[in-house]
Amino acid sequence: MASTLTSNNWIDRFLPMDYRILFNDVQKRPKNYGLDGSFLQFTVFVNGCDAGNDWGLLLGFNHWLALRLDCEASPAWPVLVLRSAFPDEQRPTLRAALSPEQDTQASEEMFRLLGAFLEQRTGASVSSIIARYENKTRNRADAG
Repeated sequence: MASTLTSNNWIDRFLPMDYRILFNDVQKRPKNYGLDGSFLQFTVFVNGCDAGNDWGLLLGFNHWLALRLDCEASPAWPVLVLRSAFPDEQRPTLRAALSPEQDTQASEEMFRLLGAFLEQRTGASVSSIIARYENKTRNRADAG
């Protein structure tokens, strides 16, 4: 019996997904993915993608954000995204309802940061990102 896989669908089945493309599409057309377009639902979707990749998709994202924000990597990454989106003002929390403007701003920042992280991660290993964070933390502790 001949194989039903053509060269094109074989490639589609075995090439890794480009999550930058997926997240760009999700941001543009959230309703196509069953989302309402809110920051909360976007973070749930992204966390679901991470879970579906055995928690490896966003490995190092916390550390990468902490390096950019010059802070600790301990909070959950959505908290760090809010810190980046609202650096100089009263920062909303994950438990508080965001205004429509804050929600849009937080969502745009999340997708911008995810894209930058995934782009950088294609050229740098996760271990190098975490090592840079640990070196910075160690240097901060030695200086303080």
